Amino acid sequence: MLAAFAINAACLRAQQTRVDVAAHNIANVNTTSFKRDRLTFGQLLYRAVAAGGNPVLAAGTPEPREGTGVQALGLVKDTAPAPPVTTGRALDVAIEGPGWLALLGPDGEPVYTRDGSLRVDASGRLVAGPGYPVQPEIRVTGGTTEVVVRSDGTVAGMGPGNQVVEFGRLRLYRFANPEALVPVGHNLYRATPGAGRPEEGTPGQPGFGAIRSGSLEASNVDLVEEMAVLIAARRAYQFGARALAVADEMWQLAHGLRR
Repeated sequence: MLAAFAINAACLRAQQTRVDVAAHNIANVNTTSFKRDRLTFGQLLYRAVAAGGNPVLAAGTPEPREGTGVQALGLVKDTAPAPPVTTGRALDVAIEGPGWLALLGPDGEPVYTRDGSLRVDASGRLVAGPGYPVQPEIRVTGGTTEVVVRSDGTVAGMGPGNQVVEFGRLRLYRFANPEALVPVGHNLYRATPGAGRPEEGTPGQPGFGAIRSGSLEASNVDLVEEMAVLIAARRAYQFGARALAVADEMWQLAHGLRR
């Protein structure tokens, strides 16, 4: 009887987590380059059924066992690309295909992003996110106008005398297992051993995405799918709550029989 309480309580906890994850995805449906989270589930340990409540088993019959519920194992990032959204801003770039931009984090370690909202800071560095410089560093000299990013990742502008000046070229990085990247906020991710070593390349190179200037990658959240997840989680939560109530009724009945 007590096992029924524990099993259904585990069900309610897992479904609550499922609702929280879906709500987080829906809240970021308009977040640039957001990658949705997917919750994975797993069975809790099995245990042997107490022999006292079982008939005599024939020799060689496997010992009966029962499950102890379900739990949320963890989150997996869905790194599938999303379609670009046109912004018309020259320094906005969307990566069409595999690849991440590298930025220099405040601790001197690289972080990675697909949010191509680039801008030039007060010192002339090309930065993204919270103001972290793009790696390798690209500097735009003073007096330059009409700074753009070409489809091959080249950053260029109009210098003195209407001369076209090139300041550098964006590099892209890819991972063998991008789902293992760890989000750290601001659309930024850190590499982990599970993601593999970053492989560097140029936009348009085989195996790497191309750059679309004047656009940003949209969120890959599918509202219809997330609403279906919420409905399924709600129904499962209701079933778990009802099963918990039935277990309580059975407990009350058993308690009354002892009087």
